[in-house]
Amino acid sequence: MYCRKCGKQIPDDSAFCQFCGTILEYTPELVSNNTSDTVPISEERGEVKSADVKNYIHDVIKRIKKIPDIALIAAAIAVVLAIVLLVLNKNVFTPSKFYNNGVTAMEAGDYESAIEAFSAYDFKDSQEQIKECKYIIANDAYEECSYSEAIDLFRELGSYKDSEDLLNICIADYEEDSYNKAVDLYRSGSYASASSIFEELGNYKNTSKYLTLIKGRTNPTQATIDSVIKILGFEDASDVLFQSYSTAAEFLEGTWSGSGWYFHFMKKDNGAVCDWSFPGVPSAVWDIKDGYFITGNTRRCKLEAISSSIIVVSSLGESKTVTMNKTS
Repeated sequence: MYCRKCGKQIPDDSAFCQFCGTILEYTPELVSNNTSDTVPISEERGEVKSADVKNYIHDVIKRIKKIPDIALIAAAIAVVLAIVLLVLNKNVFTPSKFYNNGVTAMEAGDYESAIEAFSAYDFKDSQEQIKECKYIIANDAYEECSYSEAIDLFRELGSYKDSEDLLNICIADYEEDSYNKAVDLYRSGSYASASSIFEELGNYKNTSKYLTLIKGRTNPTQATIDSVIKILGFEDASDVLFQSYSTAAEFLEGTWSGSGWYFHFMKKDNGAVCDWSFPGVPSAVWDIKDGYFITGNTRRCKLEAISSSIIVVSSLGESKTVTMNKTS
């Protein structure tokens, strides 16, 4: 026979469908041989006994009640399995996949991608692998003279391997490299850029002296020029002093003489007066600019301040050099 609900074939003596659980209505065709799974018919009148029907229904109900328990157990097992799979996926399968991706990227030399993969989950020794990747990147950056990047990474790594020693080496090389760049910038006239680097270097080597020279060129107040005079003999301090008469006026005030030659400078309210005796320097309108004594718009002598009381005057036309001392 077939179930009237799901249509599947079931034994002829079934009280309910073993596939969908539908209770089958009683029909005489269901009754046969008075078995325990069928309702007996009275032999005398061919009728179903009421007591047997009650027993039959009770038996059917007992069988039906077993179905939800089985379904519930199956559902519970399915839920447990789903949870187990979820936990395994979250804590084992997925972290393992990211970890393996990190190892692969690391072996390929793609350390940035490796760090990203290892950082996804705290799995196995992923933290140590991250440090190793950063250590390699830091060493590569140092070899490429990317000192700032190397310093940041070695500082982050702390005591990992020899990071602390390498950090000190990087800092020393970075300071020397930055210092040389700043000096080159200063000598090329890029004073703002040079000043920025020197200020970052702090007290490294002669940074303070270069900053004094930069201030003397960009903001030549008497205070800054006085500071320049204190470092005469360093770099082009003399040129900074003699960049114009206005910057050198206080310094030159008085008489300078040597080898029978002299220069005499005297300030006045409306300017300054200068007289001299020096070969190859004719009398004319004079000025001081960019380290030179000029008459008639022509450079005549190169002026170099050795100290606050000594200058060297070199004639451009006569090839004569005289050291002069301040006598008054």
